Amino acid sequence: MKASERRRQREAQARHFVEQVEQANQRLEQRAGRNLPVAILVALLFGGIVLIAALVDLWLLTAVAAIGAFFATAEIGQGLHHRDLHIMSWFAGALSLGIPFAAYKWESPGLWAGLGVAFLIYSAVTLAVRALPTGRTGHPYLSWIAGLGAILYVAGGIGSIGVIIAHEHGVTWLLGGLIVVVSNDTGAYAAGVLFGRHAMAPRISPKKTWEGQAGALVSVVIAGTLVASLLLGLPWWVGLIIGVVLMVTATAGDLAESSFKRWLGVKDMSNWIPGHGGFMDRLDAVIPSMPAVLVLMLLLGSLAI
Repeated sequence: MKASERRRQREAQARHFVEQVEQANQRLEQRAGRNLPVAILVALLFGGIVLIAALVDLWLLTAVAAIGAFFATAEIGQGLHHRDLHIMSWFAGALSLGIPFAAYKWESPGLWAGLGVAFLIYSAVTLAVRALPTGRTGHPYLSWIAGLGAILYVAGGIGSIGVIIAHEHGVTWLLGGLIVVVSNDTGAYAAGVLFGRHAMAPRISPKKTWEGQAGALVSVVIAGTLVASLLLGLPWWVGLIIGVVLMVTATAGDLAESSFKRWLGVKDMSNWIPGHGGFMDRLDAVIPSMPAVLVLMLLLGSLAI
């Protein structure tokens, strides 16, 4: 066989291999609903940022949380425009930005005070803007309530991170909680893609299945037990409680955001994060889980061996 013919055969084999990989990736993306390789890389990047911030300085970790609160709140405000609710998105995000810092500095009183100050400032500025001749007038009261709701939900949930890490061993609880929440998402995703047949909430999230939820339960039980035993110094059975509680909060947050997006008529909250959609698409399970981590830490932390 001539060298030119062998070269053409190798080129044809390489093209065939690339086509097979692309077809497999397309099938996986169609079933999973996102570009998996990009999603994994971005998730690892974000996880690395959180871990480095936790190791370097707690104020830096608080800043990472605050940035997440800023973009997630602004994202909700932008999305609400689809329903003719005119939210001052970036201003609401800026108010959410300061709440994790207040929570870290003054713990629970700082969190509640920060939310109260944000409530007053947002209400006052909204009233002033509505009074201007150029102000939007569509659904003014509903818009005001929606804007406050975005701040309270996002900043209240993420602001709990500041209270957590202000406590002794709080960073360990935070990282452990995040591990369990990520395990819930990963277990549900993997089991759903591989074995998913029976829709769990077809009207809200068609891709979420009972098989995926079973995978999430197995994942959080394993992760919770390991986190409790190896990271928190707690009895192994405490990990079962941590795993199940955070599975409930993470799943509830996921379903709530899916329902919200369906109401808005959008697939993703934004396209700001490659492979993931928006910040809320990645923080939907984290936001309601952080107050739960705080409560678990206060109730179960004394059981440390």
